[in-house]
Amino acid sequence: LKPGAIGYRFQLPQKVHPVSAGIKGGIVGGLLMPIPAIIWALASGHSIWYPVNLLAGLIIPGTTDLPPEVLKLNLEMFHPVGFLCAIVMHVMMSVGFGLIGGVLLPTLPSIPGGPLLFGGLILPLLWSGANHSLMGLVNPLLNEYINWPWYVVSQLVYGIATSIVIIRSEEITIPPRGPGGDADGPSVPPGWLGCFVLVAVLLVGCSDNLPGKPALANAYVMPQDIKKFDDLYAQRCAGCHGANGKLGPGPPLNDDLFLALVTDEQLRSVIADGRHGTLMPAWEQSRGGPLTTDQITVLVKGIEAWRTVTTHVQRVYPSAPPLTAPAGKDTGNIAVGQKIYAAACADCHGEHGEGTDGMAGPLNDPVFLSLCSDQELRRYIVTGRPDLGMPDFASASGRGEAFSPLTGEQVNDLMTVLKQWREKTSSD
Repeated sequence: LKPGAIGYRFQLPQKVHPVSAGIKGGIVGGLLMPIPAIIWALASGHSIWYPVNLLAGLIIPGTTDLPPEVLKLNLEMFHPVGFLCAIVMHVMMSVGFGLIGGVLLPTLPSIPGGPLLFGGLILPLLWSGANHSLMGLVNPLLNEYINWPWYVVSQLVYGIATSIVIIRSEEITIPPRGPGGDADGPSVPPGWLGCFVLVAVLLVGCSDNLPGKPALANAYVMPQDIKKFDDLYAQRCAGCHGANGKLGPGPPLNDDLFLALVTDEQLRSVIADGRHGTLMPAWEQSRGGPLTTDQITVLVKGIEAWRTVTTHVQRVYPSAPPLTAPAGKDTGNIAVGQKIYAAACADCHGEHGEGTDGMAGPLNDPVFLSLCSDQELRRYIVTGRPDLGMPDFASASGRGEAFSPLTGEQVNDLMTVLKQWREKTSSD
């Protein structure tokens, strides 16, 4: 068509499909598109509600705030609200893209199979690619649960079905709007291709680093994607074990003797499984915690990096009692334990554990003993609390000339005294 001709439209066809064709095509495509998704769900061992809940999760707030194990279970279940949201979203998108197809297909070049090729293949692939890229940014957690090859199959089924319905509909003529300008003038603006190329070339070197854009370092990171030791330790451990592994309400982790005695397997086990009956929780997801196995490994390696083999550690390590009492050998002689307490502990903690002015606090205290497990008390006897000035099992500082390093059996005897105090205060 040239300017001045009856029915002239700049870059528009003379005939188009009616709006009803796009709506019908969108409805037919929307009815067929879930079939591949349901086949994939059943073939992969999921319920038919799995793809429905994935779609609903895009608009229902708080879906990805659930722990991964709970989220997986939640995706398999039927949720009335989620089902309703998914239906509404599916209908709107199906009809909306059907209307877009009804407008675009008549404008394509008249080549054999052009509209079907574009609507049934090219447009679904472009839409799938855009979704794949955006989903990794908008909702990276749900992105992990989507099977993208099957997603593409669903989009192709929708695109082919919608395009066939639209193409087979009867086209209608656009009413003429009257004459245009010069009948011999060009149908397109002169130099449009050169302008397009010039703009494209100029934009190639542009940066998206505009003023006010948030820095990548400040971007939100999903909890399961945090892999830096300092960040993990600060969030999960520092509250009990101190900002740098020292001087916290819990046992210090940044302790040379403790790190020399504890094994990698013990560290991993305690972090992953916690300590039953104590305030130390299980952190691994398989135990109900928030951390992945990789994050547990990061914590173990980070704590190991604090390990420093000092001269004192080299001297006392070979004779150090184990941090955990051997099975069935955690009970000692209370009479012997009282003598050991008098020689090793009384100068700081008082003759009967009542504490001393200006020295250490009381041990024979119901609150203290109820908050400390047997494992924690034994740990303190063996490694001491260097951050609080408490000597370890071998240090003679403040203990008199007759003191000698404690053996594993003597630690058991001393533990028996502390257990008796706890039982007595509990009964009182």
